[in-house]
Amino acid sequence: MLTGNDEAEVVAFIDGESNIVITDEDQALRERIDTRYKPELEAAYGDVITYVAEDLVHERRPNDGGTDEHGSRVAPIVGEGWLHWVNQAEVLAATGFTQIDVALVGAGGVRNSLEQGDLREGEISLELLPFSNYLSVLEVQGSVLRQLIDETVTTSLEDSAHMGKFPYAAGLRYTFDETVAQVDGEISQLQIRRVDGSGNVTWEDVVDSNDYVITTTNYNANGNDEWTALYHAQAGGVNRYEIVMNGNDVEAYRVTSMTTVGDSYRPVYEDGNGPDCSDDSTLTCNTDALGVIEYLDSEVDVLEEVEHPPVTLNLLPRS
Repeated sequence: MLTGNDEAEVVAFIDGESNIVITDEDQALRERIDTRYKPELEAAYGDVITYVAEDLVHERRPNDGGTDEHGSRVAPIVGEGWLHWVNQAEVLAATGFTQIDVALVGAGGVRNSLEQGDLREGEISLELLPFSNYLSVLEVQGSVLRQLIDETVTTSLEDSAHMGKFPYAAGLRYTFDETVAQVDGEISQLQIRRVDGSGNVTWEDVVDSNDYVITTTNYNANGNDEWTALYHAQAGGVNRYEIVMNGNDVEAYRVTSMTTVGDSYRPVYEDGNGPDCSDDSTLTCNTDALGVIEYLDSEVDVLEEVEHPPVTLNLLPRS
């Protein structure tokens, strides 16, 4: 509600417009909204899961939209939610991995900023992550992580480029320095986060020949949005699982390799069948949203930007 001078300014503006008028609320209409529509809306948006301390801006590429070199404050939170969720004992048991190291988040899959105030479940599943993707967990070499970041960031340097492919992360941080404006650049830092039993954080350089276990959406894991480094890394074989829920149980579908069907990248499943995400399925497939919801609800009383920004994009001055 506006008060004081703010309210007076708006009222004065309305008074000066012939097609706007301030009128009393229609009580019959208010009653119909409250009894017929509001209950379903509240049910769809569910419970409050955390409180957002201040507006958190999502911008696809750092330095755009008034952001600094670290860019989106929302995508790293999504990554932290995914990384926390896939490291639960039930998910690890279903996949056979002992630890998931990194979450990679395509900027285009995150659809909006978060406003200060209470945050409800539906604001994640219906607005922030509305595509009902399931999370994939897969093992890749450090060289693949390096190639993926280098290729997607380099092709995002041109101001008119499609920025949905821009990579954010959790459990990993990188610095990319533009060397030729809108054309080329280089990675000057690429590190994995390690946390000891006391919660102390250290960072170690990514080693190209080492294996790392990552999570991202099945959409990006397949190589879509120009994440082709992941597709090529899996074409000859991969240790990968698609993670969905069946009631309270985790189900993991093993992917053995990748193939192409026309212009599309497709996973090859061990038993020939992937998750059934049709409307009449018993599976909950939007584990990308579910993971963030459960993380915020169980781990975060007050939501703030992450302590260690995962992305630093140093652009040359624009003329």
